[in-house]
Amino acid sequence: MRIGTNWRHEVVLLGGALFLGLFVWMGSRLLGKTDSTSIQGYGGKLSTKVVTVLERMNEDLRSARGILAAQPGRIRFIDKAQNTKEYSFAYGTLWCNDFPVISDVRAFHFEYRDSDGNLLTRAGENLSAVETVAYTIRVAENETDVLTSSRIRIPSVWPNEKLNSPHQTAWTASANR
Repeated sequence: MRIGTNWRHEVVLLGGALFLGLFVWMGSRLLGKTDSTSIQGYGGKLSTKVVTVLERMNEDLRSARGILAAQPGRIRFIDKAQNTKEYSFAYGTLWCNDFPVISDVRAFHFEYRDSDGNLLTRAGENLSAVETVAYTIRVAENETDVLTSSRIRIPSVWPNEKLNSPHQTAWTASANR
């Protein structure tokens, strides 16, 4: 490299390129392989109740042993205690097993990714490919919209682990579509 009048410009460009490369690499790693469990509000502060519910949902997803349904507004799964659990969004409310857990929800959706980090647009048709569940939620807090998201890695139990649940037939039928 020739040191002249533009050497500072070249160093800044090289540093920027390295930073961008690191940023892209870290982003690709986050999409495919890791959990993102920090629950922070963007645009404001989340209430303690909202944070507690989202932490519980993250823990429930982390303990999932079989996915029964996967849609943008709903996920139903079997947990490690062999119980069926469902989270869904309807009528401005986040629900857990038909009980409202967060109200004043402006927007909510799940997305599902495979082991390579690819978005599964038809996850409900290939439940065994789901390795990561992510969600984004926007809630009204003190008359301000607050946004947060999480990404949870689902334990791999397909198809080797047998589930002893009354819902096993539904699980097996869904998995074999």
